[in-house]
Amino acid sequence: MPLQDSVGSSDGTAAALERVLREQWEASQLVSNRKQMEVEDDAARLMRLMVS
Repeated sequence: MPLQDSVGSSDGTAAALERVLREQWEASQLVSNRKQMEVEDDAARLMRLMVS
């Protein structure tokens, strides 16, 4: 295999790995954001109950 082919393949593998890692990070951020919103909703509900 020529050197250029192996370098190109390595770049493709690195790009694919970066894409997968970015997708996993984005998914974890979505989960984290949803959990944070649920906590904030619960806190707001509790505050409304305490005021009534």
